[in-house]
Amino acid sequence: MSRKGLLSLLAAACMMLPAVVRGGTSTDTVTVNGTVAAFAEWSAATNTINIATPISSVSVAQTGSVNLTLYANATTSISAAGGTHAGILTNGAYTLTTKYKLTGVGLAAPDAAYKLADSANAGEFFHSGNTYAIDYQAGTGSYAVTLSVQMSAPPGAAPESGSYSCDVVLTATF
Repeated sequence: MSRKGLLSLLAAACMMLPAVVRGGTSTDTVTVNGTVAAFAEWSAATNTINIATPISSVSVAQTGSVNLTLYANATTSISAAGGTHAGILTNGAYTLTTKYKLTGVGLAAPDAAYKLADSANAGEFFHSGNTYAIDYQAGTGSYAVTLSVQMSAPPGAAPESGSYSCDVVLTATF
């Protein structure tokens, strides 16, 4: 076979190679789907308020607070309930007058004043009708809430000295 014939045969063979060998591109679009459920959760499951200044006279109230963060991506309301000692600062058989308020830019209607730690009457902090709506804004996701407590001596009496404690349970419902 001549050199010219060999080159012609080689050129014809190259033309028969698949397109992949010659080069080119191929694309595939992959769709990715995910879901986020509606939820509300506190940034921490437990927090503590330590009132640094002790009660030192019958007519003086002391206060403390804790800043909380609620993560929410849906319309949410907060309710409060008394936990240990029904949310009333207690030392054995002795109690202090205990009041609370919930404030923060994340609340639609924050408390303007402290409310008594009781649930018997409307307007009291633990009453079932006392709920707080989060001012839900799509895309916000994080809401600042502050729980403040005020402790004072019972009317007309010096409280027993010692450490007083209680718990408050804040529930976010969405």
